Amino acid sequence: LQAQVAGTPSESALMELSEKFGIEYMTGEAGDVLLFDSNAMHGSHSNVSPWARSNAFVVYNAVSNQVTDPYAAACPRPLHVATREPEYMRPLVPASGSTIEEMAEKDKMTLLTM
Repeated sequence: LQAQVAGTPSESALMELSEKFGIEYMTGEAGDVLLFDSNAMHGSHSNVSPWARSNAFVVYNAVSNQVTDPYAAACPRPLHVATREPEYMRPLVPASGSTIEEMAEKDKMTLLTM
């Protein structure tokens, strides 16, 4: 992603949000994973290391919230990003006893909550 216009807050909105809620930052070691709600205000600065930085976006969406015509884009997202295939639009069934907290305890992970 080189630039993003749709969904990008104005400078004045960023200033208002940062003054009201502050700015939190995350750091991690190689191999660490950060999971967060993509609807939360977020951003990152340029990668200043000589090594590539990878991102994996995994989106779970309510079956009732199916893809429709784009709100602010000229064309729909490609199928590999936002499928319209019914066989992939089914609810996830949680495994018994596998809350994120239980998994973190089992694997000795640290959960960061805001």
